[in-house]
Amino acid sequence: MDTKQIRAIITEHFRNSLKTLHRDGFVVGLSGGIDSTLTAHLAVEAVGPARVLGVVMPERESSPESKELGVAVAERLGIDYEEVDLTKHLEAVDAYNKRDNIVLRYFDSYRPGRHRVGISLRQDLTGSSMPPLHYLVVPHQIQGYTASKCSDPELIISDYAHIPGLTPCLSARLTCTL
Repeated sequence: MDTKQIRAIITEHFRNSLKTLHRDGFVVGLSGGIDSTLTAHLAVEAVGPARVLGVVMPERESSPESKELGVAVAERLGIDYEEVDLTKHLEAVDAYNKRDNIVLRYFDSYRPGRHRVGISLRQDLTGSSMPPLHYLVVPHQIQGYTASKCSDPELIISDYAHIPGLTPCLSARLTCTL
C-alpha cells in the first residue's frame, strides 16, 4: 500500500468535491478520535488551514479529554475552531431518555446516571471481508470495568436509528462543506 498515493487521491477528491459543490472549504467535527483527526489533517493538506473550520461538540456525557483532544488537533493544525455544546440540543429531542429506555430493554440492570453506555464497533482488521460488528456496551463497576454486550446488535442499531439527533455513543461527528 502506497500511503502517499492514497493521500494524494483523497486530497484530490476533497478539492474536486469543493469545486463540484461550489464551496470554499470544509467544516470538520473534531471529537479527538482518529477518524476526525485524520479527516482534519487531510482537509488541511488539501486546501490549507485557512479553509478548514473545526467544530468541537461536547455534550454532558462526553469525556473532557475528547474536547481537549479536539481542541489540540485544531491548534496543532492551525485551523480556527468553534465549540458547540450539544447537550441542550440532545435534551430538546429527549435523546438521553430515549437512549436509556432502549438500553433498559436489553439490560434490565442498567441504571441511568450510574452506568455509561455506548455502541462499540468491533472490526476485524486482518483483511477479512466480514462486515463490522456493533455491540451495545454497558460497563458495570465490579472490580473495575467489565463490558456487557447485547447479543442482537442489528436490533440495537435499528433502535438507535430512531432517536433524533443521536449518533452512536452520543458523539456527533460531522464532516461537511461550507
